[in-house]
Amino acid sequence: MKPGPCRNVLHAFALGAAGILTIACSSIRASDRGWQAAASDTALRQIMERDKLPSLSVAVSVDGVLAYQRALGRADVAAATPATPETVYSQGSVTKALTATLALQLADGGKLNPDAPVQEYCAAFPDKSAVVTCRQLLAHTAGVRHYDYRRFAEDFMNGTAFESIPAAMEKFSGDPLVAVPGDEYHYSSWGYVVVACALENASGQSYAELLRARILEPVNMTHSRIDESGRQPANLAAGYSLQDNGSWQLTDRQDPSDRYGAAGLLSTPTDMVRFADALLQGKLLGRAQRNTMWSSQPLADGGVTGHGLGWDLDEKSGAVMKGGSSFDATSYLYVLPAEGVSIAISTNLVLWGQGREELSAKLADIYGSPNTGAVE
Repeated sequence: MKPGPCRNVLHAFALGAAGILTIACSSIRASDRGWQAAASDTALRQIMERDKLPSLSVAVSVDGVLAYQRALGRADVAAATPATPETVYSQGSVTKALTATLALQLADGGKLNPDAPVQEYCAAFPDKSAVVTCRQLLAHTAGVRHYDYRRFAEDFMNGTAFESIPAAMEKFSGDPLVAVPGDEYHYSSWGYVVVACALENASGQSYAELLRARILEPVNMTHSRIDESGRQPANLAAGYSLQDNGSWQLTDRQDPSDRYGAAGLLSTPTDMVRFADALLQGKLLGRAQRNTMWSSQPLADGGVTGHGLGWDLDEKSGAVMKGGSSFDATSYLYVLPAEGVSIAISTNLVLWGQGREELSAKLADIYGSPNTGAVE
């Protein structure tokens, strides 16, 4: 990370003149925005050209203030529809970060015991060979299987609009566990569907209603909603896959109702940094619950997973992040809690992996700077 200009001001004016320092730091931060935006634009255009992205939408927030938002390319290539900051993208597994937040909210309110057998809240998940808890499901240590990519068409792709989460769970709920609960880390999207089932019964609301009432509306995520069959917003980006000859092929639209809780959120990068900012500012979770969510989770042998609840962790940088790949988009949410920096990225190219991580690192280098009180 580049040393922040306010750090230099503090060195130069180490006189205890707090008011002068506040004014100086504020003016320097404002003057930074010009070169930061130019550097960000360059980074976006370079990676768009290199990775042949149809569109790319990015938002960066610093200390709870939107510092940068940009959308480039086409939301719909055939119709020549330009991408804008209001263009909506599927968030894929980034949805899990919101599901984990909901679970901890209900736990904090006494409506959900994350360490009780999950069947107390989700009868549609049958008893297994050992106790399975919501906490284990959130930590990917419950032993529930992930998508079976050997049966890609049957297990991952979905054209059925399921009437309920328990109905969708029939795809996997009867399968044996792949590991003893608590013993090993096994990433599982189906495990998060079980969590969504538990959340519905613990709260008395549907997953979509719970998400809207507890996160989307309080955080003012006005362009965000659950992806429901036949109710896609007009500004939803069309999805594309990159062919060997460098051309784009329109992807088939799928129904995510089989994986609510694990995926299914539609949003914009600007809305997603609002969600991250709300976590940083303690608006959605108390400090203890948030720290639990962003901490490496324990295993039965005394080790840890290296992952949080719904989030991935980078212990070296202190960053927390979550990526998502869906049928029609790739998204990424990257947060530096100690610096108050939130970065959200979406593109309508499927299976875009390394590039999103590279771009996040570049933007973090541009906007990251030492500050105080970034995390409440």
